[in-house]
Amino acid sequence: MTTKGNDQKPEVIATGVWLAPKRKRRFLIHLEIANQHRLHRSIALAETLIAGGHEAAISYEPEIAYRMSPTSNQIYYRDSERSVDHARKQAPALQFIPLHTHGGTSVEALEDAQARRSHEISKLINSFEPSYVIIWGGDFEYQRGTRHGIKNADTVPKTIFFEVGWLPQQDFLYFDTRGVNRSSTLVDYDYPMLLPYEKRQLKRAKEQFWNERVGVGGPTPRKDSVFVPLQIETDTSFRLGSPFQSNADFIRFLERWLPDGLSATLKLHPKDHSRNYPPIGQRRNFRVIASGSLDSTMVEAEYVIGLNSTVLIEALMLGKHPIAFGQGLFTGSGAIIEANIDARASDVLPQRISDEARDRFLFELIFRRQVSLRALERRDYRHLASREPFESILEEAGWNDGGKKWLAKLSKGEAMIKVGNSRVAKTALLDVEKGGEIVIGDDSQVRHGAVLEVSGRYNGSIRIGNHSVIGVGSWLQGSGKIDIGNDVIIGPYATIVSTNHQYEDTSVPIAQQPLTTGEITIEDGVWMGAHVTVALNVKIGAHSIIGANSFVNKDIPPYSIAVGSPARIVRNRKPE
Repeated sequence: MTTKGNDQKPEVIATGVWLAPKRKRRFLIHLEIANQHRLHRSIALAETLIAGGHEAAISYEPEIAYRMSPTSNQIYYRDSERSVDHARKQAPALQFIPLHTHGGTSVEALEDAQARRSHEISKLINSFEPSYVIIWGGDFEYQRGTRHGIKNADTVPKTIFFEVGWLPQQDFLYFDTRGVNRSSTLVDYDYPMLLPYEKRQLKRAKEQFWNERVGVGGPTPRKDSVFVPLQIETDTSFRLGSPFQSNADFIRFLERWLPDGLSATLKLHPKDHSRNYPPIGQRRNFRVIASGSLDSTMVEAEYVIGLNSTVLIEALMLGKHPIAFGQGLFTGSGAIIEANIDARASDVLPQRISDEARDRFLFELIFRRQVSLRALERRDYRHLASREPFESILEEAGWNDGGKKWLAKLSKGEAMIKVGNSRVAKTALLDVEKGGEIVIGDDSQVRHGAVLEVSGRYNGSIRIGNHSVIGVGSWLQGSGKIDIGNDVIIGPYATIVSTNHQYEDTSVPIAQQPLTTGEITIEDGVWMGAHVTVALNVKIGAHSIIGANSFVNKDIPPYSIAVGSPARIVRNRKPE
């Protein structure tokens, strides 16, 4: 929690405290097409931001003609005013700003509309002065004018793109500062390793997903069977991330590519009513279906093959090894088998993804990225502030990263966490039992995957001073007492344990014998390398350096350089 000045006491965070932002942000949500689908979600988002103490408004275009792609000959027309009129009644306090860009349905009129859209967006941004502009998708042809207008405003706001989420789509939203689908920040993202409690959390989520979608048990996979979820050709994920021009091209490819012994079931997208696909007559073991249970059909299949459909992510949740011929947000994750159209089926089909890559990808999507629509409908600002990119955005606004997380992770009782103006990464865990305490000073960092846990049973505590760093994946176990001074650097995956198991009684399992607790002190200016372990009742003197992979089981004098297991002093670094 941020405090003003280093001379003030750290602020106490207790269960149930709501933290308002110290600096308001102004959000403008722009909808070129304000249909009920997008409008409902935008209203829920705007009102949640307002509930969090920020400002938000929705701009929209009452009439719009558009093409789905620059080469499309189809021109669509939509009047959004009816949807907005209905929305005004639902959210009378919310500001709706119309932008008039429509000028006809000819190709020339569409180009003129792009220029007007750009001009109107720039003018609105200059007057409204939003910190962020939020737009749906971002890759549609008609959004060229929107993006151009944002870039050409006097003061260019940051852009956030949003779309429907994943698991399942109708219940979640996804926000990204770079784009959606193949433009997402998740493409080639370095997914952090999962901690044991995160693995358990994901396991429960997968079990729940299976039970809701398939039921107890479920069908047995049929050997040599293939399931292919088809997409809507006008969807941007298909147009921009697929190597095929149409579903027909994709089907013809699969007929040639799949070995003769495989039978394939291809399922139409529920919103695809065109069905202008070639008759499947070349192979008797191919069929196209328009209805039936997607999940049961997928579970029954040995292989799930698609372009970049969300169904491939659902297949991951159901334990499949999906194959993608298109690019999507999964690109580079290793969680989905990415196939090239020039590759042979005999090389692609036997491939399997690693459990670790799959779980890192799914955990990121479920617990760090996707935003619950139901939470937004409840105006749950805390939920929104716990998901990227809003976690970073709202933290900059003064909504402290630690506050929202520690509130959720405090145990019941008199557990206490005191924090100065410091940063705790979103994947770090601070776990305090009744009677325990964690105190962190100013300008310190607890980085990704670090775990600080304190047992109240022994009145344990972890105290960290100012300007110190707890590295990635480090574990500090404070059943006893751990005191870390100022300007300390603790490298990644360090282990600092202030307790030990008693083991003298051979008639009792070690796990049931009492613990011995003690104190560990790491004085100011210490630098510990990666994978260092510090044992019970050790003091590391000020300004010492502990080499990587060392085991420190005795005191280290100040200004020492120590390495090895057990650590030995190799020289003194203090000037004579």
